Amino acid sequence: MQRMMPLPAEISGDIRTVDPSLVAKCNTEQEAMRLCRRLSKTHYSDESLADLLGVSKGHLNQLLNADLNKRRRHTSRDLGNKLQRICGNRALNQWADMELDGLLERQRSKTDRLRELEAELALLKAGTT
Repeated sequence: MQRMMPLPAEISGDIRTVDPSLVAKCNTEQEAMRLCRRLSKTHYSDESLADLLGVSKGHLNQLLNADLNKRRRHTSRDLGNKLQRICGNRALNQWADMELDGLLERQRSKTDRLRELEAELALLKAGTT
């Protein structure tokens, strides 16, 4: 069966930044990859995305879902950058930067999170009086 490939014009050079609060919720690199794909300007089937990345559909699924099974896979920097160019967003690079800086939700302590929520609540209360 012949597949329709996206036209080069469909893959924009415009790579946008993703809302950091969405990226911070990603616990793993694979979750960031799935976010990147989900926020893509264009919907790609598994087959067409794999073709654009130059990998098989099976390899793509292994990369996207490695955190869901015991067989760990890691994405090369080149492949991650290619995914971001295709999807038109920087979710994967933002995740790596936030992970390195300790800014992911899974990296913050409960005490820190409680302080943030209490401060947010105080701001909300101050705005309603």
